[in-house]
Amino acid sequence: MNRLSKLKPIANSIMLRARPTFEKHLKYSKIELAPPNPAQIKEFFTTIGKSLETMSVSKFKDLTVREAFTRFLIGLEISCWFFIGECIGKGSIIGYQTAPMSHVLGNFKLPEENGGSGGSPTGGDKNKPTVTRRTNEEAKKENTDAYDKVGENAKNFVGDSRIARANMKYLGYTDDQLSHVKDDLFNFQGVGCPFPFINISPGDRVLDVGSGLGLDTIIAHSLASPNGKVIGVDLSEKECEFANQKVSNQSLSNIKFIAGDMESFPDTPEFSSNSFDKVISNGAFCMAPDKKKAFEEIHRVLKPGGKMAICTSVTLKTLETSKNWPLCMEMFTHIDKLEPLCKEIGFKNIEIDTSNSLMNYPLEVDIVDKPKQSETAPENFHEPDDKYSHVKKMDMNEWIARVVVIAEK
Repeated sequence: MNRLSKLKPIANSIMLRARPTFEKHLKYSKIELAPPNPAQIKEFFTTIGKSLETMSVSKFKDLTVREAFTRFLIGLEISCWFFIGECIGKGSIIGYQTAPMSHVLGNFKLPEENGGSGGSPTGGDKNKPTVTRRTNEEAKKENTDAYDKVGENAKNFVGDSRIARANMKYLGYTDDQLSHVKDDLFNFQGVGCPFPFINISPGDRVLDVGSGLGLDTIIAHSLASPNGKVIGVDLSEKECEFANQKVSNQSLSNIKFIAGDMESFPDTPEFSSNSFDKVISNGAFCMAPDKKKAFEEIHRVLKPGGKMAICTSVTLKTLETSKNWPLCMEMFTHIDKLEPLCKEIGFKNIEIDTSNSLMNYPLEVDIVDKPKQSETAPENFHEPDDKYSHVKKMDMNEWIARVVVIAEK
């Protein structure tokens, strides 16, 4: 029985890695060949007739039937390979739209030239950016500064709620859950939806780790009401200020937001050991530099039998150490490390859900008409240099995935 329990996460891991490649092949296999029109059929038979006529007056008449048929097959094979080469070069054939060259070549790329050096190592190294890695404290400061800007600008930002709603529906939110944050949908910051994986009941005491601007916290409050209590904790004081003002304006009770580090919760009565029935997190957990400390804190504050549902992003492949990576990707952990880490800490009934894991996915929403309200984009806090240019060339569905970590204490 113990061996069988180990097979499930292995199978899930294999399917998660195979899914992007499978969907890419599926995309290009779902295209039908357009049948030839009558004019093309007539032209085809005319060409064949001329070929046969040419064959009959050439040296083929001196060959045996076997020799002539063999030469015909050789000529046909050469023509087929020539046609396939043309298809690859042009990227299309009659009735088809084939894969772009980047998909045909895959990871096999020609070396790039650098300043006429013919791609020599010396010429390339001159402009190669210095590889740097952030310390844990540097990562936290960069993260805090970035999301403090988000918190400061949130009151001025008005986005398209239709796109936000379509995104949250895709991730798994219900219409009832969305109704509690209908005027604030464009402030959603998550990577998934924790609620299908955790049953929050009236009276529960719930902790939202990395609560951001508070959408999931408010939804959890609606599920735990009327007697439950919900607390959001976030590294950004500005986001906590925005969220606290929002729930105050809505006259919501038994809900508040506290600035704090998920690797070491504030030393206050709210975060005493064995104090929460449920813990959720959505999108912020992946930014914790020390995942073990963050999971240990969750385990500490959960009551015995309490449950967590952590929506987070992970890597599927090992990122190259010779390149710089954005803060988020540098902080991501590999998917295979999650379950062993949770087991080491003492969690039980651990599951890594990969049922909705794609980073890039289509949304069914009409965005032709622009929103009536003015839209002011939030400040961009990403670094402006080119040291992450390689990230734009990556297929994120092959490198990164969105998962949900479910476990009990």
